[in-house]
Amino acid sequence: MQRIVICDDSPGVLVSLTRMVDELWTVPHETVGLFSWEALERYLLVEAPGQVDILMMDIKLGQQNGIDLSQKLLLRWPRIKVIFITGYIEYCEEIFQTSPTAFLVKPIKPEKLLFALEKANRELEEDAGQYLIILDRMRSSVRIPIQQIAYAESEGRLARIRAEERTVECYLRLDELEQQLTRQFIRCHQSYLVNLEYVELQEKSKLLLRSGERIPISRARSKETRERLMEFARKSI
Repeated sequence: MQRIVICDDSPGVLVSLTRMVDELWTVPHETVGLFSWEALERYLLVEAPGQVDILMMDIKLGQQNGIDLSQKLLLRWPRIKVIFITGYIEYCEEIFQTSPTAFLVKPIKPEKLLFALEKANRELEEDAGQYLIILDRMRSSVRIPIQQIAYAESEGRLARIRAEERTVECYLRLDELEQQLTRQFIRCHQSYLVNLEYVELQEKSKLLLRSGERIPISRARSKETRERLMEFARKSI
């Protein structure tokens, strides 16, 4: 279910827009209405960290500039799709420097709102296919390009995802991660999930990665690992 947050300091606009979203949007969703930047910040940080899919926010929230605020939000929660709403058309040029999903001018027309929601939904679906989207240890939403993930390892309740540019730690079982990834990944060991694209060769009981790291192969998973590597190599030719 999608979570849509609408933030506008005009009570009339907030109520009207919330009602319009609920009437138009047939995708299963929950709509949350907030009146201020402070309320939005509290909701994102404390009440529902990493759980917002679409954020519709006014460019002017009291003395705060929504464009600047959205940039800060997206640094921490890059998966959120932002739809700006405003009564000031002069913000048009400035607003697209932040690459929002859409920009709606008040009074908002139903067909324009529906177009913006559909665009946000498409982007969310595209992200789901190309990115691993998880909550890290700090409960922040993290979006990792699947092609950049070399491997994941588990240690107790903690999973470490080793990507090209960073390591992300999260509270997920490898079984859960495996369900979200493609057949390009092989569970070669109870504690390791490896991207076949990063494997240089299979040694007797280890996988040698391009980075020089060696990942153990359990005896129970040795045959499957060898077969999957051969299958991957044939498809890569």
